[in-house]
Amino acid sequence: RQQILLGPPHEDAMDEDDEDELFGDNEVSLAMPQAVTHQLLNTFITPSPFPHHTSGPTSSRFRNAFTRITTNPTSDAEAWQALMTEVVNCYRSIQSKIHVMDAEIQLQLDWIESCYGTLLKYFPYSVSHVVAISELLVAQSAQVGEEHGPLVNVGLDLQRQANAQAKLEHLLKQTLGIHMDGTKVESSEDLT
Repeated sequence: RQQILLGPPHEDAMDEDDEDELFGDNEVSLAMPQAVTHQLLNTFITPSPFPHHTSGPTSSRFRNAFTRITTNPTSDAEAWQALMTEVVNCYRSIQSKIHVMDAEIQLQLDWIESCYGTLLKYFPYSVSHVVAISELLVAQSAQVGEEHGPLVNVGLDLQRQANAQAKLEHLLKQTLGIHMDGTKVESSEDLT
């Protein structure tokens, strides 16, 4: 599958050829690099790494919601709700495997993060979604023996844990205006 990061939406509506390109079964596979910043991925990763989004009985609902969002991301709350419900269901389906060092699981986690990040780019004060992605990042950054953490240290992605911790700290600093040690963020600090 070809991985494409969607930028800001185009003013023209997406036609069928664009949709086929967006959701098509391309055989080219590109590696998705780990985020090098401490910010959430804030553009959708397409196509979705979950197979039921490209074929099967529920794919048309997902594709419809996704197309409506990419066409006009700030005016269709129903489409966002449908997408985020699907994101939550996808996370639940892989939740027990989030600490495994598996490329497919990691790509699925990146896709989930990109959906939350894109939503928060357009709706930064959506507290329930800030809480949801924070909980996801807490679980990903958990160490062996911690709550939501793995039971044993076998095949763990320590870099992903560190990135999740850094993203969580940045998100909380950005939304709450405090550092992890409890000190206030100065107005001169760069929060982007």
